Amino acid sequence: MNKKLVYAAFGITIISSTGKILGLIRESSFAAYFGASSNTDAFKIAFSIPDIFIAIFSAAIAQVFIPVYCDILKEGNPDKTQRFLNNIFTLIAIASATIVLLGIILRGPLVDLIAPGFDEASKRSAMEMVIIMFPGALFMIMANLVSGYLQVHERFISSSLIWYSYNICIISSLVLFHKFGIKVAAVGALFGLIGMLLIQLPSLVWQGFRYRPVIDFKDDGFRMISMLILPVLISSAFNQVYNVINRMLASNLGQGSISALDYAGRVSILINTVFIVSIATVIYPSLAKQSDCIPQFNATLASSTRLASMISFPLATILLILRKPIIQVLFERGAFSALDTKMTAGVLGFLSIAVIGITHREFLNRAFFALKDTRTPMINGIIAIGLNIILNLILVQCMGINGLALGTSIASLLSAYMLLIRLYRKQESISKSLISEGFIKSFIAAAIMGLVVFIGEKLLLNIMHLDGNTLLRLVNIMLACCIGGVVYIGFLAILKVHEIREGFYLVRKKLREAF
Repeated sequence: MNKKLVYAAFGITIISSTGKILGLIRESSFAAYFGASSNTDAFKIAFSIPDIFIAIFSAAIAQVFIPVYCDILKEGNPDKTQRFLNNIFTLIAIASATIVLLGIILRGPLVDLIAPGFDEASKRSAMEMVIIMFPGALFMIMANLVSGYLQVHERFISSSLIWYSYNICIISSLVLFHKFGIKVAAVGALFGLIGMLLIQLPSLVWQGFRYRPVIDFKDDGFRMISMLILPVLISSAFNQVYNVINRMLASNLGQGSISALDYAGRVSILINTVFIVSIATVIYPSLAKQSDCIPQFNATLASSTRLASMISFPLATILLILRKPIIQVLFERGAFSALDTKMTAGVLGFLSIAVIGITHREFLNRAFFALKDTRTPMINGIIAIGLNIILNLILVQCMGINGLALGTSIASLLSAYMLLIRLYRKQESISKSLISEGFIKSFIAAAIMGLVVFIGEKLLLNIMHLDGNTLLRLVNIMLACCIGGVVYIGFLAILKVHEIREGFYLVRKKLREAF
């Protein structure tokens, strides 16, 4: 990656980190006021219904929009480019509004489908919150489309700020109005989703975008997107089917099971979003622009895949070793009891391994999308989801809620491996040894780091006498992570990982320049 991309990725990581800290405060507030209860289960099911449609359409649109838009920009015809953008924005807005209307009409059957184990009161509460939150899907889908447009033009800041709006709105609603019940969180979520679009509008205008309604189904760009998007929609739909089945299984495992799965999942996804998606967001437009220059494309992909290994292994290790104190610090207060911590930490431990698979899959999927191959990720996704469902159905019988997490981890690793093999066949000139070396050395360094963190955390635990003090627990986690980070980087240097050595060289150079 060139310096500009590195700086952009670093900046987005910092912004995303702060935004995700707000996300953790949001979940912590949720846990404190409502715990892992039937109320939170109802809210999470209610939000998952519009979220299913957001996940299916929003991600699919952004992923296929970027490479098609890059191709149109290369033609150098401003009028054609502007007409294409106006057409896409208009048609996507109409489709999104239709989805919202259908979702509200069918809210009853959808709640029954996703949470068949709900009692009548929980079902009624979930249906009422669906009406409140579903209109936000329109704004979220459009916000992701705007993000894709801005990222092509290397404007990453405003698109990385969108979760600030969502988190601040929900936190404010919980802190100020929690006495009125959990429905205030649904109202906060709606305003947060609306804010995701509004916060990007100044950058959109600054970039020169001028909206004029256009509806043209014969436009070449629209036809290309229509051709590419179907496999992505199918893949996303299968992924949401898997999520629905997971929640159906969890809804029959006792009160709070859905919330425990959701809390653990959010911590796991937080790591992926802050450190991996930030880099992938910067890399994807570059891959799309380099798709007609294979040597440059392969070099960028190999470099970013190595980086994915170097980041995902230590993060997964930290989540596995420190799962209980992490959950205690984030959630154990108010209505969230020690029993809730035990259940959620157990799920997080088994789910931590999925960080590695999801991280690599994130990069590899985008590589195929940049090459305008949406069929391969679709087939891979369907196979992985089918395997995941089978594993979950088997493992949930003997491991309960933890079985769902373990099945997810196994399937994500296999999915990433299958994608990598397929990429090797498609791009024969890519450096297999460079990617494999990064994977193996990251694994070895992370294993040694994990042992040090495990021992160090236990020693610090005995020295600090936590006694339920959240601040001391947080200090304990940070110290253990810092020690582990130093060990990890040190062993990467010992193993002669050239990215680390280049990093040391740049630091020394900057210090010499400064002094």
